[in-house]
Amino acid sequence: MRFILLLFFFQLGPSGIYAQEEKSGVPDYFSQKILILSSEERAEIVNLYATRNFEPIWLTDGIPNPQAIALREIISQVHYDGLNPKDYGLSKIDFLLANLQVRNSPSGPGLKEEFEGFMTASFYRLIDHLLYGKVNPTQLSGIWAINKIRDPHEVIYWLEKSIGDPYLNLTLNQVRPKNPMYRKGRRWMMDLEKELDSNPEDFRELSLNKNLKLGDKSAEISAILKRLAEMGFYDLHSQDSSLTQYDSSAWTAVKKLQREFGLEDDGIIGKQTMAALNTNPKSKMKQIAVNLERMRWIPDEAWQGQRILVNIPEFEMTFFDGIDSLFSSEVIVGTVQNQTPIFTAQMSYLVFSPYWNVPESITRNEIIPAVKRNRNYLDRNKMEVVTSAGRIINPTLVDWSKRPFPYQIRQKPGPHNSLGLVKFMFPNPHQVYIHDTPAKQLFFKSYRAFSHGCIRMRKPQEFSAFLLRDDSSWTTDKIREAMSRERELEVRLTKPIPVWVLYFTVGMGAQGQPDFKNDVYGLDEEVWELLQK
Repeated sequence: MRFILLLFFFQLGPSGIYAQEEKSGVPDYFSQKILILSSEERAEIVNLYATRNFEPIWLTDGIPNPQAIALREIISQVHYDGLNPKDYGLSKIDFLLANLQVRNSPSGPGLKEEFEGFMTASFYRLIDHLLYGKVNPTQLSGIWAINKIRDPHEVIYWLEKSIGDPYLNLTLNQVRPKNPMYRKGRRWMMDLEKELDSNPEDFRELSLNKNLKLGDKSAEISAILKRLAEMGFYDLHSQDSSLTQYDSSAWTAVKKLQREFGLEDDGIIGKQTMAALNTNPKSKMKQIAVNLERMRWIPDEAWQGQRILVNIPEFEMTFFDGIDSLFSSEVIVGTVQNQTPIFTAQMSYLVFSPYWNVPESITRNEIIPAVKRNRNYLDRNKMEVVTSAGRIINPTLVDWSKRPFPYQIRQKPGPHNSLGLVKFMFPNPHQVYIHDTPAKQLFFKSYRAFSHGCIRMRKPQEFSAFLLRDDSSWTTDKIREAMSRERELEVRLTKPIPVWVLYFTVGMGAQGQPDFKNDVYGLDEEVWELLQK
């Protein structure tokens, strides 16, 4: 077996697997591109077998053993992890099992070795995907800047450790993300599958050719009202079946739905509102699958110890200690055009009564054009022009047409300041931080993607007190005084706090149920498509 098994693994290269399958007599449509291994991966597997004197893992006396059957069952159920059984060669495994499970069956030359090798390659790839995800997040269109460091020996470590685990569950439970939400997500997938099985009727997806505003007419109005009623947002009346006009009662119901799904509650029935109306078990499973994949991209430390989590689609910031939520606040995040990036950094200090150093892009695109239109713009907005050394320049002496603009615009501290009265700093290359805001009215909206990328919070004074709670000198009065200064006051934290800015469109409700959020930046579909490739 040794020579043929070695040959099998070295044929699992960029071109060898297809030719190898043709030689074995296995139909080439069973070939799974995902099982092509790199030279390093093949070498690791061969070394593993060498330490076992090339004793098979999946065969006992030439017959597939219980561990092989267990792996086949696990692969058939990886859709609960949001993965696709086809990616791990389920059809080919079934083909090989059918030829090998009968003792002394005419299985053909090398079929046992191929089964052994293919099962190992399949399990290797499954462990890899559960540890790090199938999709590479750095290749996505959004800004994903969380780097889960790949240990080149971790996959083979778990593969080797699984040899003593007859049903493989112990291994896989340790490999899966430690986030409690991951286990919940798998359970939700199982429950939704049962719901689909118990109600197999096709779900009618509603569609519109154009956005609908109050007073518009459409043949789909009656169907939309029926769907709103099914979802609990509208009380259906007998005359509704013939309605074609988008009236005020329907408009009110649509606004309720929009608020529930975290959409802008403008009453306009557009693409995102239609997606909410078309929510069904299949669409929910798809959304959960995407979020399970995202959890695999994130290091386990994101769910451990003291840390601050900001979930962009939820418009929420929470301070956790272990599994306990100690502080939370509504937040405002970046617009679709100025998306808040997904990243992690260490919060190390806060600044009371901050200056706002206007970013170069805002200076170029907004401030300079405004100054050219109105020379009083800077005074009215309590702004000043400074050099890189901080020296204040008379704005009447500035050449506002000069490119690149050689000065910095900054806004003075005070209640008018765009950063509000305090900012919370976690230095990062994206120049994103959490801060107060004078635009408090925006927190009354359910959809809160209004910033240039930074994170505005509703309860900055309370959060300041929370962060400084171990220092008795920071009384409520002292914090208020610090927030009312004419000059900045920087306060260092005694210990840095990890900040994780994340993007999850499924959360967990108060009763443990899935809580679906609006895909505010439209990132789910790209991840889903890559999961299906």
